[in-house]
Amino acid sequence: MRRQLLLAAGLACATAGWLQAQSGRYLSAQFQPEVAAELATYGSNVTVLPVVLGQSETPQVAPINYRLYTPSGDDATNRPVVIIHHTGSYMPIALNGGLTGGITDAAVVELASRFAAIGYVAIAAEYRLGWNTVAPDVDEQTETLLIASLRGAQDLHMMTRYLRKTVAEDGNFLGIDPDRIMALGLGTGGYNVLNANFLDNVDEVNDLDKFIDSRDNLPYYDPSQFGNPYGTDQATANVPNWAEYENGFAFGVNIGGAMGDVSWIEGKESEAPVAAMHSIVDENAPFGFGNISVPTTQNVVLQDAPGSRQVVEAATEAGAAQLQINAVHAALVAQDDPLSLRIEALENVDYTTLDGTETTLAFDNMYPFVYEDGEVFANEYNYTDTALLGPPIRDAISRFNLPFTFDNLVEGELASNRNFLSQSGARLYLDTIMRFVVPRAYAVMNLDQLVSTEDVALDVELEIAPNPTRDFFTVEVRSDVIIERVELYNVSGQLLRTVPGNIGRVTVDVSDLPAGIHMAFTYTSEGVAHSRVVFE
Repeated sequence: MRRQLLLAAGLACATAGWLQAQSGRYLSAQFQPEVAAELATYGSNVTVLPVVLGQSETPQVAPINYRLYTPSGDDATNRPVVIIHHTGSYMPIALNGGLTGGITDAAVVELASRFAAIGYVAIAAEYRLGWNTVAPDVDEQTETLLIASLRGAQDLHMMTRYLRKTVAEDGNFLGIDPDRIMALGLGTGGYNVLNANFLDNVDEVNDLDKFIDSRDNLPYYDPSQFGNPYGTDQATANVPNWAEYENGFAFGVNIGGAMGDVSWIEGKESEAPVAAMHSIVDENAPFGFGNISVPTTQNVVLQDAPGSRQVVEAATEAGAAQLQINAVHAALVAQDDPLSLRIEALENVDYTTLDGTETTLAFDNMYPFVYEDGEVFANEYNYTDTALLGPPIRDAISRFNLPFTFDNLVEGELASNRNFLSQSGARLYLDTIMRFVVPRAYAVMNLDQLVSTEDVALDVELEIAPNPTRDFFTVEVRSDVIIERVELYNVSGQLLRTVPGNIGRVTVDVSDLPAGIHMAFTYTSEGVAHSRVVFE
């Protein structure tokens, strides 16, 4: 099962025939991504990180930055935006017990570049870090981690307001449509996306017993100190930025994160539809419903937290926004999209999570990374080059007198992510993320309205015969079209065969393959087409 999921990563970027195309803007690569050399600032706010690092006795107001990725040579002025929030347990790299946790993470860079290549404006956004990972009791750890996660959500809202400000006040220098913003979070960044999407009232936190401090029986979250969930009011530790502009995004994607409480999901009009991907054996963030822990402490810092599986189901039960994306999922299934078919196959497979919760392996728009018994892998989209990362991290370890070595950190990463030193292995997961997210974002944000029919239509006069077949089939296109390759998959998403291309015509031998329905993806000089092929 794990092998099938892993190989599903090789699917074509546009798998939804119902979108009227398998290539074109916002579906497959059209541009070279252009990466800004310098960071830009989207606001400033109070950060506790200097206190945590021993660099200051009081919190400081500091700028919060982002790196911009754009499609080179593109002059469109109504492009969708993806904001990407990195992982890292709300602490800097190394101090978080790992070697990822910033906008220079390879996974962040790759995803931002890939979205820019298909026509998006991609934002790799910093957000405020810092909490007391070494507090003497669990109450203080829970309090400071909760506030860190709410700050991350505030910063995500601030970025959406900033983007709208650039359109209203700054001549739309980014060339964006402020109504087509997607928020995508990896690991800890997923917490920011979910909390920002569903939490809209201080009482939703303070009315829950698990967020009451046992030391003084007061809520952890004091709005007079930290501000409202959007960060739009003045408070001791919050400076409002661009408060006159609208908060929120059109589509949220959570890759391996969780959120504070399922009760925050209410089905309100302000809640965007969400999709999620998650390892079923993630030891830090619950897959379904359970406890949250972080690598730097052995304590459970938050109980009864909903993870990806629970969130997507609860959102579906709550309201119309999620039903919109569920209709997208149904359309993808009808068009034999292998990732969506995989979800369908696992929706009724019972599973007991690491926290003992009874659930199933999948749900509409919730794609599970499945592993064999005894394996505890997660976040396998992350990878790094230790030769580049080693010197600055060794310096940080020495400077902060941390109780471990660089090699210890590498070993820790490999214990939960076997791809950490494997760019090719991690890219299979990044491929799968893109194949899952791209068609859903295209439909949810109505990106077809931004693209002319001429931009997206793929008409190469594709013919596959014989079909049904037993021994072989031939893929034929117009004589002036180059077939670059043909990839053959079963309905579980497993890559069965890759056949080199030719001009106009390719024959695929299937005499050794089992009977059943299969998908042929034909990569051509004009885009990607897919067809169903039946083996008798």
